[in-house]
Amino acid sequence: NGSKIDRNTAMVGVLLNLDKDSPNFNTVSLFKDGKRATKPVALPDELKGKTLFPHVCFKGVSVFANFGPSPAAPLPFKCNMIQ
Repeated sequence: NGSKIDRNTAMVGVLLNLDKDSPNFNTVSLFKDGKRATKPVALPDELKGKTLFPHVCFKGVSVFANFGPSPAAPLPFKCNMIQ
């Protein structure tokens, strides 16, 4: 569509870790500009194994959602994007 991303704007990512081989399995983490912004937070037991729907709720800001195929900011590891 020809629009450009303002490089002065923070890129924020939400990572849902469902990799059973990972020590952070069943956690959610936030990343800002490709760097971890929070420690992994465990999913509540009642959400484990359920279908989760990403959503964003803000007032007075613009939001750009990137569902793949690659992150908008590089991450320090490889992960699959929602597609």
